[in-house]
Amino acid sequence: MCSKSIICSNCKREVAEDSTACPYCGNTTKIIKLFVEETFDLGLVDRAKIKLKDHINGKSKHNNIVTETNVGSIYSKDKGKNVSLMRCINRKDDLYHEKVVDPDTGETIHECDESLSEHVGHGSAKFKK
Repeated sequence: MCSKSIICSNCKREVAEDSTACPYCGNTTKIIKLFVEETFDLGLVDRAKIKLKDHINGKSKHNNIVTETNVGSIYSKDKGKNVSLMRCINRKDDLYHEKVVDPDTGETIHECDESLSEHVGHGSAKFKK
């Protein structure tokens, strides 16, 4: 979609395209504004990861993360499409909560609510061979 607006450079009022001078102030200089709008899908995924750190002296940079929240869209290999993820890890209170939802149907694909110390065998906590 494309649209055009012509205004007087002096009084900022809209003027006709074929006019030589502004009918309001007599100025002969015009500003032509072109508005171009194109819509297309980039296939971008929204996702936010937030880490709350407690800066205690002597702790390594990974050990001082108190709370970690991950919210947004991830690709599911099983479903073959993007799904909504909400994951909260609270190391201070030993809590782990994760919920994965199909955004099209609202169906809960996976939900896990347990203590963080019991959440083993997943991701980087898997047994290494």
